Amino acid sequence: MKKISILIISLVFVSFFTGCAPKEDSEKTAVIKAFNEFTSSLNQKKWTQVWEMLSSKSKKAFEKEGYKRMQEILEAMPPEIRKKRINSLGVTQNELLKMPPEKFFVFVMEKTQDSQEFASMPLSVEVSSVEIKENKAVLKLKDNLEKAIMVKEGEQWKMEFEED
Repeated sequence: MKKISILIISLVFVSFFTGCAPKEDSEKTAVIKAFNEFTSSLNQKKWTQVWEMLSSKSKKAFEKEGYKRMQEILEAMPPEIRKKRINSLGVTQNELLKMPPEKFFVFVMEKTQDSQEFASMPLSVEVSSVEIKENKAVLKLKDNLEKAIMVKEGEQWKMEFEED
């Protein structure tokens, strides 16, 4: 009877300790999968999907800084260049700056030469490690000193761009 009790207690401890590891591993797998989906969407120029994979914080920062930066760039251009550049997009300056953030992001990324050149270079990165604390994951990238930040919003991992 004593042997059976020890066996049962041992099984409980083993299942408890090994039960924790798969959850952590599955969470790391989910983070890496979300990161790979993000880079794949970038490579395929699926700008709506890229937008959807951004964290709420990153979207708000883009909304706040993206519009501001666009206005600054437009104002800094000589009037004839500004008009030519905006006309090449097929919208007026007013229409461009009144677009909601998602539409603005997708529209500009699809239409501008800079984004096309950026997206023509496939992003190929491998994750060397993932460290998760609460709802934030730090991904260290292989052969690179860079890192990527992902945050969990609801049940999904989203890309977050933070300032260092």
